[in-house]
Amino acid sequence: MISAVRNHSAVLAIAAAVAAILALASVYATFPGDEWALRELKQLRTGWLDDLAVAVSTLGQGGTGWGLAIPWVPLAALAAGLAMRRWADAVFLAVSTLAPVVNLGIKELVERPRPDMDLWLVMETGFAFPSGHAVFAAAFFGALMVPLVRWPCLARRPVLRLALQAALALLILAVGFSRVYLGVHWPSDVIAGFLFGSLYLLLLASVRHWLERRRTAAA
Repeated sequence: MISAVRNHSAVLAIAAAVAAILALASVYATFPGDEWALRELKQLRTGWLDDLAVAVSTLGQGGTGWGLAIPWVPLAALAAGLAMRRWADAVFLAVSTLAPVVNLGIKELVERPRPDMDLWLVMETGFAFPSGHAVFAAAFFGALMVPLVRWPCLARRPVLRLALQAALALLILAVGFSRVYLGVHWPSDVIAGFLFGSLYLLLLASVRHWLERRRTAAA
């Protein structure tokens, strides 16, 4: 009961934050500090860091490449879930990858332009807000953290489990940072992407928890 109340409180808090930042982005083309951050990062660019940012950004490509090509990271995770006969986990991960599809509607609603092209290191299309890569990273890599608690191979190794979850959290942040570093998103685009991806994940986890409780009650 306590965990359910906490989950509902988290959903409401993040939903309020998403609504607030969505309303602000509909009015303001940028937020305070957005342009300053991009200009500062441009001064730090080097060849090897550029290549690293492109590689990390690719891990969040499920946010923009869905329908054009199946991202290999989600596919590998789904295959692992099915191979271990964790059917609920496999479905959970599959649905988490659909968050960017919903995000496309928000992009069309807000219609925020991307930063000036002189800041870009890669070519992009479409609107900026929220960052689809950030949405995908928060939803999918966040969803990956959930099964790690239950998988037998990790349940007996809490240190390894926590290390993997920490690595996934850092990966989420790295994907978001890479989008700003590459100059194709404002920092507020990425923050909004993290918020929306987290909200989507919490709602998905709530539905899964509700279904599991019903199945247990019916057994």
